[in-house]
Amino acid sequence: MELSEIRKEIDRIDTQMKELFLQRMACAEKVAEAKMKTGGDVFVPSREDEIIEKRTSDVENVKDEYTEFLRHLMSVSRRYQYGKLTEMQDAVLAEALSDDFKGADETGMTRISFRLADGGVKLNLFMNVLQMNGIDIESMELRSEEGGKTVTMLLRGSINEPDMRRALCQIGKEAEALSIMSIEE
Repeated sequence: MELSEIRKEIDRIDTQMKELFLQRMACAEKVAEAKMKTGGDVFVPSREDEIIEKRTSDVENVKDEYTEFLRHLMSVSRRYQYGKLTEMQDAVLAEALSDDFKGADETGMTRISFRLADGGVKLNLFMNVLQMNGIDIESMELRSEEGGKTVTMLLRGSINEPDMRRALCQIGKEAEALSIMSIEE
């Protein structure tokens, strides 16, 4: 098979994946609507692990790649749901405002800190959350501690921006101990 033929096949597959993705996101919207009513969590690690195990059990050569694909797809779906759940955003951000909060930051930055437990959600997924929301990281510090790591980031942007709120909500719900230490008003 020639390269041009292979690319045509990839285009055909991508077109099919697009339709399936749109269907999946329509379902994610319905899930968000249900969670608005019930107050349920968007991120249920045990359910996601179960789904990944079931879906990858018969995959051999590219199992790791398919696992990462599924994890990223689920993260994209959660991002979409968190964007719909504005009351959840308000609650997470109110809880995350640190006792060390210093108020408005003249630089237009948001400083946050959160903890990653060993064996839990990986840092790369949080980096993807920020990237998907168009948030630039000005600086980042990672400290290893017993049982996990503490991440401190200086993010470009205000807590009042919808994408920042959505990203911080997702981090707050999926990591441990989110703390917002300074923000731009």
